[in-house]
Amino acid sequence: PDGRLVATGSADTSIKILEVEKMKTVVDAGPSAPETATQIRPVLRIFYDHLQPINDVDFHPHAPLLISGAKDRTIK
Repeated sequence: PDGRLVATGSADTSIKILEVEKMKTVVDAGPSAPETATQIRPVLRIFYDHLQPINDVDFHPHAPLLISGAKDRTIK
């Protein structure tokens, strides 16, 4: 809710938590500064808890929780 983090779910069964400000820094640096992009690491954490591709990820509106659903028919 505060806009600091973003979560992505992928077909490779990974869920990544990224810092928005660091993502913006990498984008603002552009292709002219590839060394900047490699030094700034926006990914905070990667989870591999599902067995099949991730369909949905969502932050809980009030608690520090991330909910995910996958093609393996599980919610975590």
